[in-house]
Amino acid sequence: MKKIALGLLLLSICTLSCAGFVTGNELQRLGRAHERWNDQNTSYADIVDGSRFISYIVGVVDSLENWGIFCLPNSVTAGQLAAVVMKSLKENPESWNQPGDVLVAKSLQIAFPCKK
Repeated sequence: MKKIALGLLLLSICTLSCAGFVTGNELQRLGRAHERWNDQNTSYADIVDGSRFISYIVGVVDSLENWGIFCLPNSVTAGQLAAVVMKSLKENPESWNQPGDVLVAKSLQIAFPCKK
């Protein structure tokens, strides 16, 4: 538990000082584009933004996976991670002003907690 708290504290300090490039508002916009991929009339902009959504999540996971904030099963896919993050964004619009990396970490921590 202390490791998780320390990880989130360090993450929030960096995000506050770095001011983050992607907020929850931007992340949910990119996520909506990713969801539109299944439409027959998907635009090039949706493909680009949807790719940015997946890439951002995978980048956050790669940078935090050894911190003990969340524990992903070996079989998890990038699409599953995207679905988890998008579900969290849809259910918590009041959090969209927060940095995107914090929102990704929180959603994955809830969905994939580490066993104690």
